[in-house]
Amino acid sequence: MKKLFLLLAITTLFFTSCTTFHWQIGQSTSDFFKLNKGHTGQFHLIKQSTEWTVYRTGGEQPLYFYFHYDALYQVDRGSRVPDLVIERR
Repeated sequence: MKKLFLLLAITTLFFTSCTTFHWQIGQSTSDFFKLNKGHTGQFHLIKQSTEWTVYRTGGEQPLYFYFHYDALYQVDRGSRVPDLVIERR
């Protein structure tokens, strides 16, 4: 029973640490990807214009990272891109 508990704890810790992203509002795109270089394959570019760039992570509860003129502006968790953020800016 102890071995099963230990295996469960290690597995949970491994999967939790694999999906942790680090960000700070205002940081540049290059700094963001340097900080999260172990997860670069999990970011998908979903919207790009001269003013906005939006990346999405995979999974059931994806994260959306909004970059406004190469500075991290907002991070949302949800099932789709809330375009209202971009439209209201």
